[in-house]
Amino acid sequence: MVTRTRHRVTMVPAALRSIILLAAVAAESPAAAQPASDPVARGAQVYREVCMRCHAADPMRDRPASAARRENGVLTAIETQGPMRWIRNLLSDADIAAVQAWLDFVVLPATAIRPQTGVWWNPVEPGRGYVFEYGHGFAVLWAFYFGDDGRPDWATTAVRYDGSIPRVEGALAQFRDGQSLLAPWREAQPAPSPGSVSVRLDAPAQATLVWPGGSVPIVRALLNPGASPQVPDSGYPEPGIWWNPAEPGRGFAIDVQGTQLLLVAYLYDEDGRAVWLTTNGTMPTRFRFEGDWFRFADGQTLRGAFLPARRIEPPVARIAIDFDSPRAGTLTLPNGRRFPIVRYF
Repeated sequence: MVTRTRHRVTMVPAALRSIILLAAVAAESPAAAQPASDPVARGAQVYREVCMRCHAADPMRDRPASAARRENGVLTAIETQGPMRWIRNLLSDADIAAVQAWLDFVVLPATAIRPQTGVWWNPVEPGRGYVFEYGHGFAVLWAFYFGDDGRPDWATTAVRYDGSIPRVEGALAQFRDGQSLLAPWREAQPAPSPGSVSVRLDAPAQATLVWPGGSVPIVRALLNPGASPQVPDSGYPEPGIWWNPAEPGRGFAIDVQGTQLLLVAYLYDEDGRAVWLTTNGTMPTRFRFEGDWFRFADGQTLRGAFLPARRIEPPVARIAIDFDSPRAGTLTLPNGRRFPIVRYF
């Protein structure tokens, strides 16, 4: 069921019919989505409310990752690391065990392949693309391509990924009748699935995708010349999925390498059909990006052979994003409306 919430999602509901993506994004808050007895959901809540006072939202980027998959790893860290001892009087044994359960759920084993977050593509078939992200125990894939009538289209999936095998598999989900670029919010509705997708991870920036269109080798897209994707410059926005939690149903995939930003917006036309828009360019500072959103047409379909996409002129809109931090900002639409966007994971 698609719901609206102002809570940031830290734990994805087991029922992925709504797909955790902003795509339809029907995610609920951890407390509402999971029974109170679920230790993983409780651990997500405790980590968010207590541990994030000092640690990163993504534990794999910070010291909590070292406590995962170790017997009593969290308890040992609390009792032996001086700065953390105050937590022992704040959290119950059950809360500590819940944080341990959540870390065990979301932190991948050291041997696992973690896909790089950002935009991926097949360089010999430009025009179609994919957005990949791993976060909080789930792998998320967005695919953007073209319908049989030449209009832009997209589909998405989000599945549990524990790293035990380097493969992500799930049913693709599509939606319609959601929020368009300038219209008020409305709830997106599920549409028939175009099929299933399987992604075999060969390396963090290299994979093979198999879906109704056949087998496709994909790699992380390069926004700057070089042999491998760059990380964002210090203080620049994080690559990944962004959204406005008060308006689930559309989302924004941002990739940043160095000072180069690529943004793909997933939303809906006025007639309710799924559509995507894209813009890219150099950020003059880490706090601001401005660009023209373009629409493309007549490119490669999900099942079809390669066709070069055609950029439609003039641009659909001029947009600006003012970033308060690497994980939060404010997007300004051409009609002057401003709304907050934050990282989904």
